[in-house]
This record gives sequence, C-alpha cells and structure tokens, in this order.
Amino acid sequence: MLIHELTEDGDLQLIIATHSPLLMIYPGAVMISFSDPALPALSFEETSHYPITRGNLAGETVTSMFTNTGAQTAVFQVRSANPLQAPHNYTVSPNATLSDTWTFAPDGLAAYDLSVYGPNGFYRNYRGEYSS
Repeated sequence: MLIHELTEDGDLQLIIATHSPLLMIYPGAVMISFSDPALPALSFEETSHYPITRGNLAGETVTSMFTNTGAQTAVFQVRSANPLQAPHNYTVSPNATLSDTWTFAPDGLAAYDLSVYGPNGFYRNYRGEYSS
C-alpha cells in the first residue's frame, strides 16, 4: 500500500482529511476531531462515522446512527436502492443522536445499498451483503 511505503521509515507524516472507514482503521492512524476546539485524538469507535458504518448483519439488518454536534438542526434523508423501501427522513436536533434500523433480508435481499443525503451537500453511500 502506498501509505505504508511513504511512512515506513518514519521520515514522512501524512495528514489526510477523510470520511473513509478504510483509512480510519489503517494501523497507526491517529484521528483528530475538528468538532472540538481542543482537537482531541479519537479511536475509530469514537468517531461519528463508526456507528453509521457498521451494520448488524447477523440480524439481517443495517443500523444507521446520526449524531449532530453542531448548533443547528440537521436533516438527513436515507434512500434505499430497493424500490420496496421508502425513503426515511431524519431530523436531528443540536447535540442529539438518533438511530434507525433497516431490514433487508425479509424482502429476499442478500445485500443493501443505502444513500444518505444531508446538509451542505453531504452524501454517503453504504453497500454490503448479508452472508449466513
């Protein structure tokens, strides 16, 4: 991996702004939250991306969690690629968290494909498969 090659001798440090869970779990990665003026270091599990990224596939469901650390209410919409599932709208008050669970296996699906839309052009797509 290119990151490993660039940093293995310790002479180079990379600063990467990302929402990618793959980069967040990179061995030795240090994540800093810019939401807090103290700039605390966070573990992957402490990031706001961890809960929404993880899926509880053992129960054939995907759990989405929205945390609003801002001063304004945030509105999100989640759309499924499955035409049988209607879009879900979420209004998250300042300093609040809410979650929802999407079930996909009862419809005979072995995969999920969820698109999340939010304020200021926020967009994320989450895809995965259920494996028994």
